[in-house]
Amino acid sequence: MSDEQAKVLPWYRHRWPWYIIGLLSLGVFGSGILVISAIDNQDPVVADDYYKEGLAINQTLDRQRMAQTMGLLAQVQYDAADGILSVRLSAKDAITAPTLELSFFHATLANRDYSVTLVRQSADVYRASLKSLRPGNYDLKLEPQDKVWRLDAHLTLPVQSWQLKPEL
Repeated sequence: MSDEQAKVLPWYRHRWPWYIIGLLSLGVFGSGILVISAIDNQDPVVADDYYKEGLAINQTLDRQRMAQTMGLLAQVQYDAADGILSVRLSAKDAITAPTLELSFFHATLANRDYSVTLVRQSADVYRASLKSLRPGNYDLKLEPQDKVWRLDAHLTLPVQSWQLKPEL
């Protein structure tokens, strides 16, 4: 093919315009996918009512101070074979709560949060049935139904046993 014939060919018969159009189309298509992904997977970390949560921090600290005053400490054991989660509480005085709530808050994904209600089995042992511990980084919160005290821990699951204590 001579230079004269190359000059005579229309633009769409050359390769280079199609490479440029292809790269630009790929960029537009990729941007569309990123926008759709960003809309579908919004960031759950930011709280809408941050002011109310800030005010509630003092109540949380009071509950943790109460747990510290009571000398509370919780040893948690998970038996994966039986699917039993057990908590042994130790305190200065006897604990009379019939049930406890153990909440697992994932560090970044709100849809991975879950909680377990533990039922009193003996004076200081509480148990619940739990199929499995979901792996990940979690903040744990243990409290009775009346929310008088609270024990906290930060944990990377899965593990077989851990301890919760008042964190101030």
